[in-house]
Amino acid sequence: MMRYRSVATAIRAVSATSGLLAAQAALAQTPSNSCLFAPVVAVPGTYVGSTVGSTNDGVVNCGTAETSPDVWLKVTPEAAAGLVVATCGGATYDTVLSVHTACPATVANQLVCIDDSCGIQTQVTVPVAAGATYYIRVSGYSGDTGPFTIALSSIAPPPPPSRGPDVIVGDLNSVERYTASGGISAYAVGTTSCNIGDTDLLWIANNNQHPVIFQAMYRLRNGRFEQIGQSWLKHAFAAVNDGICGSCNGHLGQVLGVGCSDPYGSGLNGEQSLLGPKWQVNATSGNYPYPPANPSYSGTIARRLQVQTTDIDPMFNSGAMYFVEGQYITADDALAGNGLNNATYKRITFANVSANPVFAGTAVRGSPAIEAWKDVDPAVSEVHADYLESGVTARFIVAGKATDNGNGTWRYEYAAYNLNSHRSGRSFSIPVPPSATITNIGFRDVFYHSGDGMNGVTFDGTDWTASVAGGAITWATSTFEQNPNANALRWGTLYNFRFDCNIAPSSGAGVIGLFRPGSVGQPGLVLASGVPIPGCRADWNHDGVVDSQDFFDFVAGFFSNNADFNRNGVTDSQDFFDFLGAFFNGC
Repeated sequence: MMRYRSVATAIRAVSATSGLLAAQAALAQTPSNSCLFAPVVAVPGTYVGSTVGSTNDGVVNCGTAETSPDVWLKVTPEAAAGLVVATCGGATYDTVLSVHTACPATVANQLVCIDDSCGIQTQVTVPVAAGATYYIRVSGYSGDTGPFTIALSSIAPPPPPSRGPDVIVGDLNSVERYTASGGISAYAVGTTSCNIGDTDLLWIANNNQHPVIFQAMYRLRNGRFEQIGQSWLKHAFAAVNDGICGSCNGHLGQVLGVGCSDPYGSGLNGEQSLLGPKWQVNATSGNYPYPPANPSYSGTIARRLQVQTTDIDPMFNSGAMYFVEGQYITADDALAGNGLNNATYKRITFANVSANPVFAGTAVRGSPAIEAWKDVDPAVSEVHADYLESGVTARFIVAGKATDNGNGTWRYEYAAYNLNSHRSGRSFSIPVPPSATITNIGFRDVFYHSGDGMNGVTFDGTDWTASVAGGAITWATSTFEQNPNANALRWGTLYNFRFDCNIAPSSGAGVIGLFRPGSVGQPGLVLASGVPIPGCRADWNHDGVVDSQDFFDFVAGFFSNNADFNRNGVTDSQDFFDFLGAFFNGC
């Protein structure tokens, strides 16, 4: 192994050998007391700082933080995105965050200022442009100060709601229970759609130019968020206006006009003869064949939203919270790039297993139900894992939480949700140090039913198998080549992954391996950066401390092309920069 007398000597050697002159810039990533001298930091990234002893260098209009001591970071995004800045779980004092376009910071150049979004800590999201410079101010409520860890990440920017046709679920209007059978309860959820775009949406019956409507149910119990049921797809027809989305332009029938809202009650959404299978629908493009596959069915629960009765029985689910979700998929909306806001959730309650559920609260428009976990518990981390599929953004959402068991171990819980990826998920991995002891590994999926699967054969429901190898714990199902009907994480579904570990958490990246093959140049995996993982990423040799030996060992691995720090499948300069960022932040 190559050795160096100091870290600085090693950096010079790296720069001379590989041309990575920017490596030395990563040395100065501690937040600055001065806006003008704020260090440029990478996104995604996690940085450590403190406002103790700092002075005031900016003015804001929230959190009574106008004169609070502050420190600064600076980012220059490479692409347009939504910049997410968060101190959630990373401070013990009342933080206030703002983002500005210039120094000195003023209310006039302030893009956003937020206080108390996750307990007394803060998370802000702001649209940013490629190549522009943004200054991040970290301060405290009414002069409060303290140390902090701040996490930066990015999400794909939401499409402008005024561009093209844009369907959302404006409300979940009703829920209906059907006679249970064989330990399965069946439901239907009514949905009211809205066109919040600036172009009429196609709503033509008896072909593939109308939306299909999906319904699902979820449970939050004992800190675990799970999908407990799903339905087949209602095919829409004949739009009318219900008046919940503002001024309707009056274009109805075979289109849903701008500002118009079309209601389908639970009775229509549960009409078995109008329901088609999910497997034929490409949720990324919105395309599907028509007429849909129509295998024979019988009984009251077929094709409807099916749930194991024990999963909703109050006798077995003390303290549980329940949510229903509606999602619309349609091609003209997806083609306009507006397919990421088509799911909405609403809370329900159960008096007993025989009664209709009752709504509690209002619909959370444009938010899939997985977001309810973080809405209820701010300690949950929630990140997007996006990639492009034929020019359209496909999205997974991963939420996670690490809980101290009080006995020297931590419980790691993850929920991975596929919003609209046609390629689907085949595997889920979390990096773990070789010294980690992993126990109590768990997995849960949601069952398919009624012949929803290729050629009328219900998708294989075999649980994903777990293994600990290669520096990660990985759950996986069969490959597409082995079994196209395998238990992949398909659109509209959420799977759970869990384990106990003897190592405390830090922030890192989970990895979703894709199921269906992609075209040339498309990724085989996507990263979910910003979820809790065991251990410190900068502890490269896993000896429990971050020191110069970690640096030397990483450099040796880098030059042998075996240092995929960000776990994107390749060793490149970004791995080096990401490692330096973690190393000089101590973790």
